[in-house]
Amino acid sequence: MEQESFTIGEFAQRSGVSIRTLRYYDSIGLLTPSRYTEGGHRLYGIPDLQKLHQIQALKFLRFSLKEIAEIIDTSIIDEASLAESLQYQQKVFKAKQEEIQHILANLSHLSEMIAGQHQVDVSVFCSMLHSLIWEEEAKDWCRRHFPEQEADELFDLHHEDKLRLEQEWMQILSTIKSLVQQAVSPFAPEAQDMVRKLMILMDKTLKGNLTEFNQKLEEATAFDFPTPFTEEEERFLKEAMEAYQHKDGAV
Repeated sequence: MEQESFTIGEFAQRSGVSIRTLRYYDSIGLLTPSRYTEGGHRLYGIPDLQKLHQIQALKFLRFSLKEIAEIIDTSIIDEASLAESLQYQQKVFKAKQEEIQHILANLSHLSEMIAGQHQVDVSVFCSMLHSLIWEEEAKDWCRRHFPEQEADELFDLHHEDKLRLEQEWMQILSTIKSLVQQAVSPFAPEAQDMVRKLMILMDKTLKGNLTEFNQKLEEATAFDFPTPFTEEEERFLKEAMEAYQHKDGAV
């Protein structure tokens, strides 16, 4: 009975390995076709597929192609090398597992953060998402420029407190953008009330250390904090804050 055979295209589709890779394996003698057609085209058989599965398994364990060729040739692998490769992959996938768990936790947190919002400003949401993703970098920046205990305290929040704080930030950031869209003057009462709420929120976020933080910030190296604002919105906010700070009785 004639053995089942596959063209290189059929073999690539069945194995999930690209034609380019199969040609490379052939060129280095790692996996040569069982036979060729009269026209010189490669034909692979079931034994070739079984050998390719071995190659893929050993590649998964991070053996080099040279090592794989030797292992397949002798059909033997020493226990120490195999154990080392298995331990390495365990570490790799444990790290991936932790990363996935962290991502799932962030996604759950974001779902809670937008709960009850009928409409969410995209730029505000993306800014909040960016802050969440780069939170560790922000922590490192704070630790470099402020006493470590103070820096850590800024991020030491219970889940519910953090959620409420982020929802307040979403609200105030969306309000700023809305005021600009409505062409409200930065000197108008509603703009000044917005700045008052913003200053209170900033002080709350910094746990009562807003003045001290601003003083130290002047000496610190810049950190690319994500912003949801356009240049027009940033100008509006700057003018509104300057006007607020010059008012009598400004906090």
